[in-house]
Amino acid sequence: MQAEFRAAMAKMAVIGQNTAKMIDCSDTIPVPKPVVGKPHLPAGKTMNDIEQACASAAFPTLTADPGPQTSVPAVPPS
Repeated sequence: MQAEFRAAMAKMAVIGQNTAKMIDCSDTIPVPKPVVGKPHLPAGKTMNDIEQACASAAFPTLTADPGPQTSVPAVPPS
């Protein structure tokens, strides 16, 4: 069933397209850079600001960045 689903999705993905004219762009997508540093909270936030979704698994303890609280500009009304 999984193979049939995969085949159906592959077929639907190219409906209306000439696959002979498609270009494989996978070589142009760069390899992502490795993560530098450890996970952290933005400045001004604490672990009390975390709303843990899964109560059965322990949430890691994170430190906050030093400095003033991170500000995010308001989105203008549309």
